[in-house]
Amino acid sequence: MSDPAPEALRKALDAAYRLLARRAHSVAEIETKLADRKFPTTLIHQTIDRLTSEGYLDDGAFARSFARHLMESRPMGRRRMTWELRRKGVGRGLVEEAVEEVWADRSELEVAKDVARQRLKAYRGLDAHTIRRRLKSYLERRGFPYGDIAEVVRELTSS
Repeated sequence: MSDPAPEALRKALDAAYRLLARRAHSVAEIETKLADRKFPTTLIHQTIDRLTSEGYLDDGAFARSFARHLMESRPMGRRRMTWELRRKGVGRGLVEEAVEEVWADRSELEVAKDVARQRLKAYRGLDAHTIRRRLKSYLERRGFPYGDIAEVVRELTSS
């Protein structure tokens, strides 16, 4: 009769590999997804250890990659980017490093202006008050600083 532990670990690893084949995940995401699949905690930790030692799980690399993806696909302020990374279960220090790396050569004010210019296209035909209100709300949801939002709305809607 064979030992069930290697078979159980293989199943947990297979589940994790399938998840990682679709997209990168943080350690916390893999832990949660394996727990949702009813794998025992000790087996989840063994799986995480194995994936980490094999290089399949690296929260630092995940955070940097995810932050770059966010900036390219749906630009947002530092505050929102930090929140998105923390929501993925990435530790505070790694989040700060990733956010700093992405923002190293960017100004939040300039990114907010670019985002606002794109968004203004959707507001054509609306009155000035509605445009200002919607643009302000949109930029707030994207996590830009309030001072930058005020400046952007004032600059882009003052005509």
